[in-house]
Amino acid sequence: TSGNVLGFSDLIFFDGSGNIIPFNYDDGICPPVCGSLTANAKLEYDLYSTGTCFTINEPGITLDCDGYSINFGSGTTPGVSGVKNPSFSGVTVKNCDIVDQNPSANINYGISFASGADGGIIRDNSITTTNGYGIYLDDNNDNLLVNNDIISVNNLEIYDDSGLTNKNNIEYHNDDGKIKWMDDSSGGFLMDLTLDGDVGFSSN
Repeated sequence: TSGNVLGFSDLIFFDGSGNIIPFNYDDGICPPVCGSLTANAKLEYDLYSTGTCFTINEPGITLDCDGYSINFGSGTTPGVSGVKNPSFSGVTVKNCDIVDQNPSANINYGISFASGADGGIIRDNSITTTNGYGIYLDDNNDNLLVNNDIISVNNLEIYDDSGLTNKNNIEYHNDDGKIKWMDDSSGGFLMDLTLDGDVGFSSN
Protein backbone atom coordinates (compact mmCIF):
# COMPACT_ATOMS: atom_id res chain seq x y z
CA THR A 1 0.00 0.00 0.00
CA SER A 2 1.03 3.62 -0.42
CA GLY A 3 0.77 6.55 1.95
CA ASN A 4 0.86 6.57 5.73
CA VAL A 5 -0.82 3.83 7.73
CA LEU A 6 -2.05 4.69 11.23
CA GLY A 7 -1.22 1.83 13.58
CA PHE A 8 -2.39 1.10 17.11
CA SER A 9 0.90 2.40 18.49
CA ASP A 10 0.13 5.83 17.02
CA LEU A 11 -3.17 6.26 18.89
CA ILE A 12 -3.67 8.06 22.19
CA PHE A 13 -6.88 7.55 24.18
CA PHE A 14 -8.29 9.86 26.86
CA ASP A 15 -10.89 9.33 29.58
CA GLY A 16 -13.64 11.81 30.51
CA SER A 17 -11.26 13.83 32.67
CA GLY A 18 -8.62 14.22 29.98
CA ASN A 19 -6.29 11.60 31.41
CA ILE A 20 -4.40 9.37 29.00
CA ILE A 21 -5.78 5.82 28.93
CA PRO A 22 -3.11 3.10 28.92
CA PHE A 23 -3.32 1.00 25.77
CA ASN A 24 -3.04 -2.80 25.85
CA TYR A 25 -0.54 -3.39 23.07
CA ASP A 26 -0.24 -7.11 23.81
CA ASP A 27 -3.58 -8.04 22.29
CA GLY A 28 -4.26 -4.92 20.22
CA ILE A 29 -7.56 -4.29 22.03
CA CYS A 30 -8.35 -0.99 23.70
CA PRO A 31 -9.88 -1.44 27.18
CA PRO A 32 -13.59 -0.56 27.25
CA VAL A 33 -14.91 2.98 27.49
CA CYS A 34 -18.46 4.00 28.42
CA GLY A 35 -20.99 2.92 25.80
CA SER A 36 -22.57 -0.27 24.48
CA LEU A 37 -21.16 -3.59 25.72
CA THR A 38 -21.46 -6.56 23.37
CA ALA A 39 -18.66 -8.75 24.74
CA ASN A 40 -16.87 -9.52 28.00
CA ALA A 41 -15.01 -6.48 29.32
CA LYS A 42 -12.43 -5.80 32.02
CA LEU A 43 -11.56 -2.29 33.10
CA GLU A 44 -8.00 -1.03 33.31
CA TYR A 45 -8.76 2.52 34.52
CA ASP A 46 -11.52 4.65 36.07
CA LEU A 47 -14.35 5.81 33.80
CA TYR A 48 -16.47 8.99 33.77
CA SER A 49 -19.81 9.69 32.10
CA THR A 50 -22.34 12.53 32.25
CA GLY A 51 -25.14 9.99 31.75
CA THR A 52 -25.29 6.18 31.68
CA CYS A 53 -21.84 4.63 31.41
CA PHE A 54 -22.40 1.04 30.22
CA THR A 55 -25.46 -0.36 28.44
CA ILE A 56 -25.47 -4.15 28.09
CA ASN A 57 -26.39 -5.26 24.56
CA GLU A 58 -25.69 -9.01 24.52
CA PRO A 59 -26.73 -11.90 26.80
CA GLY A 60 -24.27 -13.86 28.88
CA ILE A 61 -21.47 -11.30 29.08
CA THR A 62 -19.37 -10.28 32.08
CA LEU A 63 -18.29 -6.79 33.08
CA ASP A 64 -15.36 -7.03 35.50
CA CYS A 65 -14.28 -3.62 36.76
CA ASP A 66 -11.32 -5.17 38.58
CA GLY A 67 -11.68 -2.58 41.36
CA TYR A 68 -11.78 0.46 39.07
CA SER A 69 -14.55 3.03 39.33
CA ILE A 70 -17.50 4.00 37.16
CA ASN A 71 -18.40 7.62 37.84
CA PHE A 72 -21.70 8.45 36.15
CA GLY A 73 -24.62 10.87 36.12
CA SER A 74 -22.75 14.17 36.36
CA GLY A 75 -25.12 15.72 33.82
CA THR A 76 -28.71 16.87 34.33
CA THR A 77 -30.54 13.94 32.66
CA PRO A 78 -32.47 11.87 35.23
CA GLY A 79 -32.83 8.10 35.36
CA VAL A 80 -29.33 7.19 34.18
CA SER A 81 -27.29 4.20 35.39
CA GLY A 82 -23.72 3.24 36.05
CA VAL A 83 -24.51 -0.09 34.38
CA LYS A 84 -27.83 -0.60 32.58
CA ASN A 85 -29.09 -3.99 31.45
CA PRO A 86 -32.26 -3.35 29.39
CA SER A 87 -33.26 -6.97 28.71
CA PHE A 88 -30.39 -9.46 28.46
CA SER A 89 -30.11 -12.65 30.52
CA GLY A 90 -27.09 -14.25 32.15
CA VAL A 91 -25.17 -10.99 32.64
CA THR A 92 -22.54 -10.60 35.40
CA VAL A 93 -21.42 -7.27 36.86
CA LYS A 94 -18.61 -7.58 39.41
CA ASN A 95 -15.75 -5.83 41.21
CA CYS A 96 -17.03 -2.34 40.36
CA ASP A 97 -16.82 0.87 42.39
CA ILE A 98 -19.86 2.73 41.08
CA VAL A 99 -20.39 6.35 42.11
CA ASP A 100 -23.42 8.47 41.20
CA GLN A 101 -22.14 12.00 40.69
CA ASN A 102 -25.67 13.42 40.43
CA PRO A 103 -25.48 17.21 40.85
CA SER A 104 -29.21 17.60 41.54
CA ALA A 105 -32.11 15.62 42.98
CA ASN A 106 -32.29 13.20 40.03
CA ILE A 107 -33.15 9.59 40.81
CA ASN A 108 -30.42 7.50 39.17
CA TYR A 109 -29.42 3.85 39.47
CA GLY A 110 -26.04 2.33 40.26
CA ILE A 111 -26.94 -0.92 38.49
CA SER A 112 -30.31 -1.44 36.80
CA PHE A 113 -31.71 -4.70 35.41
CA ALA A 114 -34.98 -4.28 33.45
CA SER A 115 -37.57 -6.81 32.32
CA GLY A 116 -35.97 -9.86 30.68
CA ALA A 117 -32.63 -9.36 32.44
CA ASP A 118 -32.92 -12.71 34.23
CA GLY A 119 -30.41 -15.13 35.68
CA GLY A 120 -27.66 -12.55 36.21
CA ILE A 121 -25.09 -12.04 38.93
CA ILE A 122 -24.32 -8.73 40.65
CA ARG A 123 -21.47 -9.33 43.05
CA ASP A 124 -18.57 -7.76 44.95
CA ASN A 125 -19.48 -4.18 43.99
CA SER A 126 -19.31 -0.93 45.93
CA ILE A 127 -22.15 1.44 44.99
CA THR A 128 -22.74 4.98 46.25
CA THR A 129 -25.72 7.14 45.32
CA THR A 130 -27.39 10.15 46.91
CA ASN A 131 -31.00 10.28 45.72
CA GLY A 132 -31.25 7.14 43.63
CA TYR A 133 -31.20 3.36 44.09
CA GLY A 134 -28.01 1.34 44.45
CA ILE A 135 -29.47 -1.66 42.59
CA TYR A 136 -32.80 -1.54 40.76
CA LEU A 137 -34.51 -4.76 39.60
CA ASP A 138 -37.59 -4.29 37.42
CA ASP A 139 -39.76 -7.31 36.56
CA ASN A 140 -37.00 -9.90 36.34
CA ASN A 141 -36.21 -13.29 37.84
CA ASP A 142 -33.43 -15.47 39.28
CA ASN A 143 -30.78 -12.78 39.66
CA LEU A 144 -28.19 -13.26 42.42
CA LEU A 145 -26.98 -10.25 44.39
CA VAL A 146 -24.06 -11.13 46.65
CA ASN A 147 -21.49 -9.24 48.72
CA ASN A 148 -22.34 -5.74 47.51
CA ASP A 149 -21.57 -2.69 49.67
CA ILE A 150 -24.26 -0.11 48.94
CA ILE A 151 -24.84 3.36 50.32
CA SER A 152 -27.91 5.31 49.26
CA VAL A 153 -28.01 8.49 51.31
CA ASN A 154 -31.62 9.54 50.69
CA ASN A 155 -33.22 6.53 49.05
CA LEU A 156 -33.13 2.72 48.85
CA GLU A 157 -30.04 0.54 48.59
CA ILE A 158 -32.00 -2.11 46.68
CA TYR A 159 -35.36 -1.69 44.95
CA ASP A 160 -36.83 -4.98 43.69
CA ASP A 161 -39.89 -4.23 41.56
CA SER A 162 -40.22 -7.74 40.15
CA GLY A 163 -43.64 -8.69 41.49
CA LEU A 164 -45.16 -11.75 43.13
CA THR A 165 -44.33 -14.37 40.48
CA ASN A 166 -40.66 -13.42 40.01
CA LYS A 167 -37.98 -14.11 42.61
CA ASN A 168 -34.46 -12.74 42.91
CA ASN A 169 -31.89 -13.90 45.45
CA ILE A 170 -29.89 -11.59 47.72
CA GLU A 171 -26.94 -12.36 49.93
CA TYR A 172 -26.33 -8.94 51.37
CA HIS A 173 -23.23 -7.40 52.87
CA ASN A 174 -23.03 -3.74 53.81
CA ASP A 175 -20.40 -1.96 55.87
CA ASP A 176 -23.17 0.34 57.14
CA GLY A 177 -24.81 -2.64 58.79
CA LYS A 178 -28.22 -1.91 57.32
CA ILE A 179 -30.29 -2.50 54.22
CA LYS A 180 -33.28 -0.50 53.03
CA TRP A 181 -35.37 -2.24 50.39
CA MET A 182 -38.88 -2.48 49.08
CA ASP A 183 -40.87 -4.40 46.50
CA ASP A 184 -43.97 -3.40 44.53
CA SER A 185 -46.29 -4.15 47.51
CA SER A 186 -47.16 -7.60 46.16
CA GLY A 187 -44.84 -9.33 48.62
CA GLY A 188 -42.76 -11.01 45.92
CA PHE A 189 -39.50 -10.02 47.52
CA LEU A 190 -40.42 -11.75 50.79
CA MET A 191 -41.17 -15.15 49.25
CA ASP A 192 -38.85 -17.86 50.63
CA LEU A 193 -36.86 -15.28 52.59
CA THR A 194 -34.12 -16.94 54.66
CA LEU A 195 -32.18 -14.95 57.25
CA ASP A 196 -28.93 -16.00 58.92
CA GLY A 197 -27.65 -14.24 62.04
CA ASP A 198 -29.09 -11.38 64.09
CA VAL A 199 -31.51 -9.34 62.02
CA GLY A 200 -33.79 -6.47 62.98
CA PHE A 201 -36.69 -5.10 60.96
CA SER A 202 -38.27 -1.67 60.80
CA SER A 203 -40.61 0.07 58.39
CA ASN A 204 -41.28 3.63 57.33
